[in-house]
Amino acid sequence: MPKQLVFYMSKEDEEAFLQYLRSSGDLVILSTTSPSSDFAPIAFLPEPTEDEATRKFWLQNSAVSLPVVTEYVPEKSWYVIDGFQSPVVEFHRSWTKADSSTENAKRRSLRQQTDGVAGYIAIDKSI
Repeated sequence: MPKQLVFYMSKEDEEAFLQYLRSSGDLVILSTTSPSSDFAPIAFLPEPTEDEATRKFWLQNSAVSLPVVTEYVPEKSWYVIDGFQSPVVEFHRSWTKADSSTENAKRRSLRQQTDGVAGYIAIDKSI
């Protein structure tokens, strides 16, 4: 059964976290969708926005020689990674809306409480 680890980090902390993971030379960051079943690694994460494509990614240790299992989604004409059957870790980043005063107040409150940006990683302990 997958487990979730929820934590808060600033943009700088996120960059340091990913740099640490990359230091082994084996970290691959994959997007959640691809036009083909071959998911190309992403070199840099985009700025997080409302679009889930900028916030949800898969982290893969390329030293693990197990295959990444993909599924075709005909309604969307793209492939997705099956996180339950693949040796990957799901990585979600936070984002904020800049156009709503209510959302800005919530974001300020969150920053005051956590001094950072929310994010979480889903870890599958069965791998």
